[in-house]
Amino acid sequence: MHLHRLELDVYSFNPRAEKVYLKAGFKREGVLRDAVMDGDKYADDILMSILEDEWKMIKGREPEKTSTWRLNDERLYPK
Repeated sequence: MHLHRLELDVYSFNPRAEKVYLKAGFKREGVLRDAVMDGDKYADDILMSILEDEWKMIKGREPEKTSTWRLNDERLYPK
């Protein structure tokens, strides 16, 4: 499977997950403020992504032609 872009959402009440994604090379693209309920409080939905070229730079490989997919609820969907 050739991917050009992988994006995900992480909630602000899960800062450890956001830190892991940042360490893996994902970039923070935006925040949907107060987008989800966490018990009796609202939490932000943090949008993150990594592009093929960024991933290949991390892994030390050259980019090649690919498609775009989205990670949502632990499943990949074509865009």
